[in-house]
Amino acid sequence: MLKNSNEGYNISPTSWDAYPYIGRDGIFISDKQGVMKYFPYVGNFQGITITRAKARVIEKEIGLYKDSLLVGSKVIKISGIREIEPRSPLGGNDYFKWPGQHLPGGAPEMVINPQSTIITS
Repeated sequence: MLKNSNEGYNISPTSWDAYPYIGRDGIFISDKQGVMKYFPYVGNFQGITITRAKARVIEKEIGLYKDSLLVGSKVIKISGIREIEPRSPLGGNDYFKWPGQHLPGGAPEMVINPQSTIITS
């Protein structure tokens, strides 16, 4: 689970790239299984296209608003989460299920400090 790992994953709409950081008060992350289960492994995740139906499933299961991923999305892998204040989420959008209740699709979630929208390798 997420608490035993030092990395987390976030799926975000690419429209959020207009801002220098994701999360004014923190960014929501899940574990690898909770995020990467939506994508077939093809060696390089850059440029993967998903269907509208898959985008809707992802939005629903990770608690994003309908159509937020249709224009584009990206997965961010964040390493070293123990050093960036991991904590239980205390609030969220309309789909937030309460602290300790996981994401709507059942994957674990936690919050870390805001992260840059610029992907570095």
